[in-house]
Amino acid sequence: MRTALIIGSDYNSLISGPEDEITYANYGDAACAAILERTEENTGFIDSMYFTDPINIDKILYPAQGLAATLQRNAPGKYIQWLAFDANMALPPTYDLLERILKKNGLTPQEIQAYCLSQFSLANVLKIQDHLKLEDAQMIYVGDRYGYTGTSSPFIALYEGIESGRIRRGDYVLFWTIGAGYQLVAMLFKY
Repeated sequence: MRTALIIGSDYNSLISGPEDEITYANYGDAACAAILERTEENTGFIDSMYFTDPINIDKILYPAQGLAATLQRNAPGKYIQWLAFDANMALPPTYDLLERILKKNGLTPQEIQAYCLSQFSLANVLKIQDHLKLEDAQMIYVGDRYGYTGTSSPFIALYEGIESGRIRRGDYVLFWTIGAGYQLVAMLFKY
């Protein structure tokens, strides 16, 4: 394969309940596309790591009573149901995941020019920044402008980093995101 088109898209406002302070106030709608092309340059995908822990799999539900019940029996649950849980439980495994991918590839946190993280929570971005002792210039945060755009949020951060000149050819970029349930994903890339 020489060229690939990667697309991520979420229509989050469709499932955000107007009475839900987390999703309705935070979710945004977006699509993002990237073209990946094989080149002879010393750039591209380097590594990725994953972590899954189903400890809170019952806390973020859509549809809340299941798709079949909602569609076939008109069960309530038009909107995503977000029940209270300790979101900080994902941070220790996140720190470990990021430290392992860097160590495996012989890099320090300071050698990464840009961190394009999930835009769901500025608090998480700041905690990761503090834990890894990173500079503000390394953090690309756009959640305050676009909301949390789900799948595409780290890639919209990448786009904004490139457009603003904060990410340049040859820079190391570390992506991280979190999914409900929860799943953690880290990807190391050389732009």
